[in-house]
This record gives sequence, structure tokens and C-alpha cells, in this order.
Amino acid sequence: MKKVLFIMLLFCFSAKLYAQTRTVRGTVTDQETGMKLLGVSVKVKNTNAGTLTNDKGEFLINVPTSATTLEFSYLGYASNSVNITNKESITVSLTSDTKNLSEVIITTAYGTSKRKDFVGASVQIGAKDIADRPVANVINALQGVASGVTLAGGNGQPGSAPSIRIRGFGSINSSNDPLYVVDGAPYDYAINNLNQDDIESITIAKDASSTALYGSRAANGVVFITTKKGKAGAPSVNVKYTTGLTSRGIENYDRVTVDQYYPIVWEAVRNGAYFAGTKTFAQSGIDAANNIITTLGYNAYNVPNNQLVSPTTGALNPNAQLLYPDDLDWWKGLMRTGVRQEISTSISNATEKSDYLFSAAYLKEEGSLVNTGLKRYNTRLNLNSKPTTFLSTGMNLSYTFSDYQNNGSADDAGTAYANPFNFVTGMGPIYPQYAHNPTTGAYVLDPITGEKVYDSGALGTKYGITFPNRPAGGSSGRHVLAETLYNITDQERHLISARTYAQVDFLKDFNFRVNLAYDHNTREVLQLSK
Repeated sequence: MKKVLFIMLLFCFSAKLYAQTRTVRGTVTDQETGMKLLGVSVKVKNTNAGTLTNDKGEFLINVPTSATTLEFSYLGYASNSVNITNKESITVSLTSDTKNLSEVIITTAYGTSKRKDFVGASVQIGAKDIADRPVANVINALQGVASGVTLAGGNGQPGSAPSIRIRGFGSINSSNDPLYVVDGAPYDYAINNLNQDDIESITIAKDASSTALYGSRAANGVVFITTKKGKAGAPSVNVKYTTGLTSRGIENYDRVTVDQYYPIVWEAVRNGAYFAGTKTFAQSGIDAANNIITTLGYNAYNVPNNQLVSPTTGALNPNAQLLYPDDLDWWKGLMRTGVRQEISTSISNATEKSDYLFSAAYLKEEGSLVNTGLKRYNTRLNLNSKPTTFLSTGMNLSYTFSDYQNNGSADDAGTAYANPFNFVTGMGPIYPQYAHNPTTGAYVLDPITGEKVYDSGALGTKYGITFPNRPAGGSSGRHVLAETLYNITDQERHLISARTYAQVDFLKDFNFRVNLAYDHNTREVLQLSK
């Protein structure tokens, strides 16, 4: 009887859960032609639930029982909302929105084009999309916005640029980077020199048409960047301040703990001795237990070296207690939660014959790795004038000062000792960051400064104490935390960019335009040591 009652309750509960949602299916077509529309966005109003139509214009979506409206949107068509109360199947028609297509301007090799007249493969993001992403390098704002465009993360240094690949790799030995064009002129410097609040739009040209003007330089695609101009109306003054935190995006994977490390090493030493064929299995276990500290160099526990692990099972001595349990996490000393602060201001306006924009910005971002950061100052002046009906001219001046601080040990240092990520990942969990008394576990302090002494694994006899040594595989004589804190690379960059143009319009649809560009970059690298 109890079993039957339980099954009935479970069935009722399941039925209740099932009743919380229902299924709505339908078809979406073009109202004028009746053509089935592929890729139409179907979304439940006021929720995140949504789907897309298939190649037959059909969709199937699970909606909450309380849902009353579905929203349909598609590029080039006016959005539509449909009531789905007590409906399981619907047919939706969308009306072409030619006005919307005419207002979308695409940057091309020879100027600009309306979306409805553009036949190439491209994608564009505007100032609003960029503003929603607080990034030090504006290229990071392209992440996930375009098919066929892949961004691989940089080295973690604030302001570092990701590698961008358009339609895959074009060469094995040569560069696969696209050509950057800023305000109509090729740009060969770091994109992180640009203030994201100065950018009106970014267009990625993905097909062969990108080579129309720039030739083989555009073989890997072109990224067009257009900066803002003044707009008609009352003078516009904008001030923006943002702040946030930076930290490691992905947590470190699980690693062997200090309690697990000694038994694992014991097993490896025992098996090595036994399979060498010189000792019995039991004798190999005894020798491994007696010599485990000789192998590893450090005993992190308060028991004698030959009593640390069982000679028969390798299990850790149950009476063993760590001497310095709070000093075995090397990541704790290297990583931090950085602070990001950005302030920008601009003033702009436009009349029938001229427009202007002046902007200034300051960015300070601390990296998640200690001793890494970026300070950047930007100014820009954009002036345009149309003195006659057929002549227009303008200039765009900008200055950027960037101060990069790093320890010269970013992840592109590979497997070198200077790479903190590689060093810490390979460091055994029994080795401390600071020197300790081998008997009591107390921190050893420098008699002059009173500060903790870094344990390089090769201190020898010092301060009246004989310290253990890390074996060769333990990076003896090196200490990545001390090297990261003491060795600082300060890189200062000054970039002056100037763009000017003159354009003459003649006949009805023709114009002649001359662009002049000048970029001057200086860099000073300072190696500092404490």
C-alpha cells in the first residue's frame, strides 16, 4: 500500500512539473512573397527563452504556461509580436523593413555603402555594442559577434591584443593577422592605443572584395575602424566613469595535495627499485620509506624522516602534522584581484557646414597577476568642414600615452623559469614559498629588514640554520614569486596619429578624395629591479 501511494505521489509531482511548460510550434514567412524565412529569432517576451527557425521557416519552442506573447525579429524585417494564449500552432508573417536597411552604413575599401546596396561578406558592430564591453583593447569587443571570425585570448597582460583569424589560417609561415584600417588609412600599431569610446563602428570584411584597394596586405581580411564625429543638434557633453575588478577567468584544475604527494612518490620510488630487479618488493618499500626525504629534500611534517610514510602501504603517518600549512599555496602570492578604473569625456556638435569632436580619456587597469597593469591617456580632435557645395575637408588628430607594467614573464615565455604559470604549476605541493625552521616550522626573518626570507630551495646554511635543498626537478635556486616582484619591466609608448582628407564631389554620383595619414610611435623600455 505504501509503495502504491508513493508511486501516485511521484506521478502527481511529475505531472505538476510537466504542466509548468507547454509547446508552441509554427512557421514564419515573408508577407509579400510567402517565402519561408530561415534563422528568424523567436523569443518568449520578458524571458531569455528563445530559438531560431529552420530552413523550412519552422520553429518549436517550450514556453511557460504563463507566457502570452512571442517576439519575432529578423534583419531587414520589422519585428513582430504574436499572442499565443491558448494556441499550440501559429503562422507568422514578417514585413520587409527597407528603411532599416538604408540606415545601416557599411565601411568598405572605397568609402561607405548602405547595407541594402552592399553585396560583400562583412559584419559590423556599432558604438553601443562596444560601450557594453569594458575592455582595454577594443578588438576584444569582437568576441562572438561574427561567424568565421575567431579570437584567441592574449597573454593576460592588461591591454594585450588577442589573435584574430578571419576565415581561418591563410599561411603557414607568414602572418595570419588581418589588415587594420583606421579612418581610411592602414594602421600598423597596437589597436589598444585606441580609446573604445572614440570608436563609431568596426567593420570586418571577410571576402575577396577586401583586397580591392589594399591588395595582398588584405589577404587575411580587413578590419575597418571608424572614429566618431560631431552630430547635429545642441552641443553634446558626455562624461563616463566605470570601475570594476579583474581576476582569473578560469579556476586552476585540481592538483595533488601535500597529503597525497608523499605516498605517490613512495610508490614510484618503490616500484622503480623493485622493477630494477635488485631488491624484493618488501625491501623496496622499506628503502623507499627510509629515503623519501632524501629524494624530495623537504619534510613538511613534524615526524622523523623515516617515519613519514608506512614502508608497506606508503600511507602517511596518522600522527603527522604540517609544519607550515599556510605557506604551500604559490598561487596565492602570485594572483590578485585587480581594480579597473576608466574615465572618459567628450564634447561635440555639428552644423550644416562643419562638425567637431574633442575627447579625453584615462584608463588604469591592474592585471590579475601581481606587477602587471596598464595606464593609458587618450586625446582626440576631429574637425570636418564643407565650405562649398562640392568641397569637403577635415582632420583627425589623436595622441596616446601608454604605460605597461609587467614582470617580463607573461605566458608567452613558454617553459622558461620566468613564466610564473609554468613554474607554479610544476612546483610540488610540499615546497614552501618562504624559509622555515626545519624543526619548528617557524618563519625565518631577515635580521636586517625583519621580513620573511624567500626559500629558493638552495639557501644552504644561513642565519645559523641549515636549510634543505630542492632537487633538480624542483627548480632549485629559483623563486618565481621573488623574481616576479623584484624584476619589473616598465614600457612607455607615445603615439601621435594624424588623418586629413579633401574631397571634391562632381556630377551626380562621383567624387574624388585624397587621404593623407601620419603615425609616429616611440617606445621606451625600462628594466627595474628591487
